Amino acid sequence: MPDYHNSEHLILDGYNLIHAMPEFKRALKVHGITAVRERFQEAMACLHDPGRVRLTIVYDGQGGKIEVDQPIPDDPGYAIVYSPSGVSADEVIERLVANAETPERILVATRDNAIAQTFAASGAFSITPRELLERLDRLTSNDLRALAETRRENRSKWNLNPFQ
Repeated sequence: MPDYHNSEHLILDGYNLIHAMPEFKRALKVHGITAVRERFQEAMACLHDPGRVRLTIVYDGQGGKIEVDQPIPDDPGYAIVYSPSGVSADEVIERLVANAETPERILVATRDNAIAQTFAASGAFSITPRELLERLDRLTSNDLRALAETRRENRSKWNLNPFQ
């Protein structure tokens, strides 16, 4: 598996990953694609590390041109991209990799092996949905440990009842 910490740009094959990850695939039947897409984006947002790791989630779109949304205002390092009609998310990702100055600093998450091989030929790396979930689990575990430590420190400093 490539070293995530050496990657500067993480590109996610949005719908491909949603259908490959059991939690999101199950939720599709109950909540529909719009709600699941929003839930997916929220879950993936922790992968964006401002100043270090750029995050781009690419979906198949239906408009006449590429649409780019920035979930965090004034932060170009996190983008949601919708391909135009007739152009697949895979094609948009291929263009992003092909046009990159340093494709070897790009990590693409997809379950599509043929596309992954195309990225590899361009110099980029790819990871599977399982590897992406493992990364998310590690980040979540680290965040929970840091939060627990902060709470322990605060408990020792703060009076439990400030009205006493």
